[in-house]
Amino acid sequence: MWPYAPTNASASTKAPSTSPQSESCSALPSRDPRDTPSDIADLGYNRGWRTLTVTRKGGKRQALPLAPPVADALDHYLASRADSSQPHQSRLQGPLFVTGASGPHQGGKRLDRWAITKLIRRIAQAAAIPSAAKLTPHSLRHSLATLSLDAGAALRDVQDTMGHADPRTTRAYDRARYAPDRHPATRLVSFVATIDTDI
Repeated sequence: MWPYAPTNASASTKAPSTSPQSESCSALPSRDPRDTPSDIADLGYNRGWRTLTVTRKGGKRQALPLAPPVADALDHYLASRADSSQPHQSRLQGPLFVTGASGPHQGGKRLDRWAITKLIRRIAQAAAIPSAAKLTPHSLRHSLATLSLDAGAALRDVQDTMGHADPRTTRAYDRARYAPDRHPATRLVSFVATIDTDI
């Protein structure tokens, strides 16, 4: 196993409820479907974090950190591939995600966008998500941006993660940008009240 999390992060993760390929593939939402497909050689680590370096539009390279559950699912998936093809996990080469054997097809080909879409929809259907039949890889990117901003992530950080050149593109995902409690006047009143209390 490669190191995949800082020493202060928990290394224990719940076993995937779906196939390792499905979980690890669907858990990389910051990738743009138009990015160049990734290879195993694009995996690495930085400061104890497992990373995946992707090639954005225009050839720009960006290293994305993998959360511990994602890295664990990815390790599980690669280990299962190594078991079926005999080489040690550290010597696996080629596409990061490949098709599985099905009927007359031996599998082992690079997983394309449509195959990933079918995986996402299969997982969504199992979770009884009403819009499962309409989900795409871009749906995961949309959810990543929206929920990250809802959780309080800085707009600039989300912009960098999404690979947006213009912050206005990222801001469109901020559902709470007009919420009354985020208005500067509201925050200023709270701040002044805190000062008065201290005095």
